[in-house]
Amino acid sequence: MLHLNFRIEWPYSSRFSNLKTWHGSTPIKNKHWEFQILKTADIVAVDLDYTLHGDIDHAGLRCGFGLCGFAVEFNWYDSRHRDVSIVDCKLPKLWEVKFCILDKITGNEFAIRTELCYSVFEAEQLVADEGHKYDVCHINPST
Repeated sequence: MLHLNFRIEWPYSSRFSNLKTWHGSTPIKNKHWEFQILKTADIVAVDLDYTLHGDIDHAGLRCGFGLCGFAVEFNWYDSRHRDVSIVDCKLPKLWEVKFCILDKITGNEFAIRTELCYSVFEAEQLVADEGHKYDVCHINPST
């Protein structure tokens, strides 16, 4: 993915409306184009986004330019949606964080607290924030 964006917005406006849209298909299978004229709150805006298929729905190229509250945007995109069953099967849906204490005599671990997180990054942040209260912390994919 590539995202290059520069934007200066008028902070006292939430204006956004679509003035005109043209769209159509291309000779390439599953590829479509779209051109829009918009009213925005942008004083100046320059956008260039490129995403590959599989990362996101409607991946493709998006270019935009805005000046003094008006913008034009061109989008060349893939009409398909990502297949969640294929993409998400590679990663677990939940991550389990287990906070344990050690028995000083036997050295065995005892789970005191278990939390489920939606991403490994959330799990790592939880351990960073609260792991100091426990002897051992484990992060594992939830089954």
